[in-house]
Parts: sequence; C-alpha cells; structure tokens
Amino acid sequence: MILRWVRRDLTVDIARSELFWADGRQCFIVLGVRWPARPPGRDVSQAATLAWRAMAESDLDAVCAVAHAAFPNHHEDRAVFADRLALNPGGCFVLAAGGDAALGYLIAYPWRLDDAPPLNTVVGRLPDAPAVLYLHDLALAPEARGGGHAARIVEQLAAHAAQARWPAIALVAVNQAAPFWARLRFLPRDSADMSRKLSSYGEDARYMVRPLSGGEGRGGCERRSAKPFG
Repeated sequence: MILRWVRRDLTVDIARSELFWADGRQCFIVLGVRWPARPPGRDVSQAATLAWRAMAESDLDAVCAVAHAAFPNHHEDRAVFADRLALNPGGCFVLAAGGDAALGYLIAYPWRLDDAPPLNTVVGRLPDAPAVLYLHDLALAPEARGGGHAARIVEQLAAHAAQARWPAIALVAVNQAAPFWARLRFLPRDSADMSRKLSSYGEDARYMVRPLSGGEGRGGCERRSAKPFG
C-alpha cells in the first residue's frame, strides 16, 4: 500500500509498509520512502541564510574556486583577485552563510571608460583618472543560484556607486550573459577600442554600461568628478 505523510511544507510518499496490531491499536512499520526531489545543486536550507558581506583575504581560495567553476574559459590566478581586493576592498564582496566558505563573489573598482584590464593580469594600481566603476566579476556557485542574490548585490553596488557620484558601471559580459545584464539595465556600448580588446574574452563578449545619475544616451555616460567607491 502507499500512504502519504504531510508535515508543514514537506510531503513524503510512504512506498512500502506493513500493518500490525499493538495494544489493541492498528499500527504500521515503514519499509520504503519516496522523498520529494530537490532541485539539483540547490541546498534549500542554506539558500535562506546566505548574505553578502565584505570580502576578506581569507576568502580568496573560495573565491578562486567559484571563479574557476563559473568561468572555465576565462581563468584568472589567485594573484589577480588578491590584487583587486588590495586596490579596492570597498568594492569586493562575497556571498556566504555566516563564516562558511564563500559561494559567490563580486569585484568592482574604478577604471577608464571604453577600456577593460586584460584577462589574468595584475594591474598593480588604479588609473589616475577613472571615469566609471568597472564590474570585473560576478559569480555564484550552483547551489547559491536562484535566490535573487546576483541582482541584489548589483542593485546594492549601483546605489552606492550613484551615491559616490560615479556616472556609470561598466562590465564585459561573457558566457552568453548579455541578456542577464540587460535585465539589470546594462546597455551594449560599441567602441572600436573595446572591439579589439574583447577578442581575448570570447566571441560572445559584449562591453556593457549601466548609466547612473549623470548617464546620458544609450550606453553613454557623462564624466564627472568622482570619489572612490568603498
């Protein structure tokens, strides 16, 4: 016989059981259970506790693991992440459950418009006259996806960047992610200089810009006096 046990939001099918009598009451012993399927790669209990916090040097190994899984064709060494964290710690965040290992990260720093650092390169210093906030990377481990965490940190970054008087956030979309960034109000920006630089990022790479206060036109931005984001 098949019975069904329901408790709160969990429903379990009891596939096999045997009835017996004990102290005048009918009872059954469970021999087999059909547990409800869990979405692959998703830890439901953990997803509810994940939160963004400032990145620390102790997070770098976990950040590298997430990056290598998310961008297998765009490898960057640990030294690159350490470099960006040292240059702009206020623009580096990780997604984690308390003190657990990071399951996601975001890195952003001041940079030039219509420009992007070469892949897997330690830059050593920020430009003297940055014009935008450059979103270098955003990646989540599979078990951290689906909870709106990516959009949440992008909106947080945009709010702080606008408050710090940055006119725009720029990025290079890879892995066919342009539609995702478009939903977050990033617009493609065509530039002859960037077209040449994008060749190392892959055929589908797109340079995209999200204008903030001071942005004007499609994918354009007005250069303003900006203070560091942090």
